Amino acid sequence: MFLVEKMFKVNKEFCNLELIFSTNEEEEKYILACVNVKSDKAIVINNIAEIDRVLYKSSFAKVFEVFVEDKEVYAQIDYDKEASAITSLAKIINSMDWGFYEDGCVANTGIITGDKTTTLVAKNAYLRGSVYCFKKEDVNVFLERLQSSCDKADKIFETNTNIKIIEEYNAAVANVKGELVFKLRKIYKNNEIEIKLEKQLLVSSNNCLADKNVESVNVGLGYYGCYTVEEKFSISQFEKFAEILENILVDFKLVK
Repeated sequence: MFLVEKMFKVNKEFCNLELIFSTNEEEEKYILACVNVKSDKAIVINNIAEIDRVLYKSSFAKVFEVFVEDKEVYAQIDYDKEASAITSLAKIINSMDWGFYEDGCVANTGIITGDKTTTLVAKNAYLRGSVYCFKKEDVNVFLERLQSSCDKADKIFETNTNIKIIEEYNAAVANVKGELVFKLRKIYKNNEIEIKLEKQLLVSSNNCLADKNVESVNVGLGYYGCYTVEEKFSISQFEKFAEILENILVDFKLVK
């Protein structure tokens, strides 16, 4: 809010500017699903990268649950009855490709758990995972393969497995030849910065805005070595970005 406060202090008037503070954009019940957005373009300030890096494209994504159910037996007396929920889920996981399993796709196992007591052989086994792809059909192909793996494991271990889609996200893509990107290039260049347009396999506020027909980009704030032990944040870059953001608001005629 420091930039808004600064602009108010110099008596600048805002015109048709929406400020949206979002939470949980990577989880279900994300707040943007409940917001009535009036704008058709947006600048998302959430790219953990250098200020010259601008994300113009994010992926399609689905979050899924795999629930395996089997009979319940006591470990102390009936372990040899072969209750197999955990074994079946392990078979399913091992039969799938995870990580960056092909170009433009990544899949993650996320959460894996079983029952909550040590006296019982797990009756249930649970996986919550996600798949991200730049092509929507690739997301569906992955889930078809997952269903096939579940069916095969059920036949081997006599388990009952269900897949449930709990979240779904459309890709967010800004027109690289459109007004939004064109103006950004000009503004950054006036500040002696050549922007680098990038795409990433992720879910962010951009995906949520895309569902509301809002074109958006995600701009860098001055981070280096993100998600590594070498991660650092540049105060000078952040101050530079604040100047750029003020230029953006003026150029888009959002302040006067």
